Amino acid sequence: MEPDEPARRDEDLPPDASDPGSPRSGLTPPSGAAHLDDITAHVERCFGPVRRVLHEVVSDHVHVDVLIAEVAEDHPYVSLVTSGMSDLPMPSKDGGPTRCEVMIRLMADHPLSQEAFADEANYWPIRRLKMIARMPHLLGSSFNAGHTIATNPPEPLHPGSEFCALGLVEPLDPDARMIRTKDGLEITLLQVVPMYREELAWKLQQPAIGALAKLYDAESFRIAHAGRPKLRGGDWDHLVRDMSATMARGRRALLLVGIALGVAACADLVGTFVAAERPALTRFGLGVWLASSVAQGSRLARWLAIALCVAAVAMGAVVLWQRGLGDPRRLTLLATLPVYGACAAVLAFHPGLRLWLRHKPKAGDQ
Repeated sequence: MEPDEPARRDEDLPPDASDPGSPRSGLTPPSGAAHLDDITAHVERCFGPVRRVLHEVVSDHVHVDVLIAEVAEDHPYVSLVTSGMSDLPMPSKDGGPTRCEVMIRLMADHPLSQEAFADEANYWPIRRLKMIARMPHLLGSSFNAGHTIATNPPEPLHPGSEFCALGLVEPLDPDARMIRTKDGLEITLLQVVPMYREELAWKLQQPAIGALAKLYDAESFRIAHAGRPKLRGGDWDHLVRDMSATMARGRRALLLVGIALGVAACADLVGTFVAAERPALTRFGLGVWLASSVAQGSRLARWLAIALCVAAVAMGAVVLWQRGLGDPRRLTLLATLPVYGACAAVLAFHPGLRLWLRHKPKAGDQ
């Protein structure tokens, strides 16, 4: 096939109607072509040339096509990417994405002919992609990076497979994670990773949503291939220690920020006395409350502290610019501005701090 030849559209084999990823007849879903061109352009830019599109014949809720991006020089794996899941929005939970597409990566020699699809060992990646693409619309749920999909108890993804679950992670390439359409929509692209039973058991014991990204931190661990190496217990123990250390650093950062805010509030009060001004008791009380709440890990106090610290830096800079350093109160203000700025930066961007706030032990936890 010549490089400039358009992608070929193949008719997809109709899967068994009893499968959760299978369409049911008699329904009229969206066409599936709403963002096909934008998704195709994104896939070709990030994963390689799209030479085939498996076009769905019968659809339920959404029309899900599957784009097949062939192996390229800098992409040694075949990439399968859905188009159609994003035609309808998902319920947004905890700031998660409202529109998604999903992808899975296969070895270059994975059979993808229509004849090969008669064998479930070859067809299952496509079936599972379509199942995931429909689940939010069938169940009124939402997906995000870090989620896992499995039956209870876990069952093989296809007969004879050791894979028993699917994990959702962001693609390793940051440029591949967001599809932007011509009409202004942002579509999150999530990568589907087949999981062994031991990996699923480890993931279910971890509170952090970043556990999957740490577990599958190389493309070779994300391939839907029976020969993909299993991650061993030593790898998991290392990840647990690493995440625990990150959370401990976040907790220490919170305590230091709380102490710094308390010191700044006291310095502010002392400065008003030295300058013979009326004591700012209300401001002092707010500062002490913020310091205490931040140190205890209050999410509300964190965002309020960020806002007030940024406001204090901005207003303090204006005051110093207009009035100079003529009295002790101004000198105190000059000394506290870097403290407020540093506290805002730590509260906003420290990864361990955010991780600890999200997954800190709750009252009554053992």
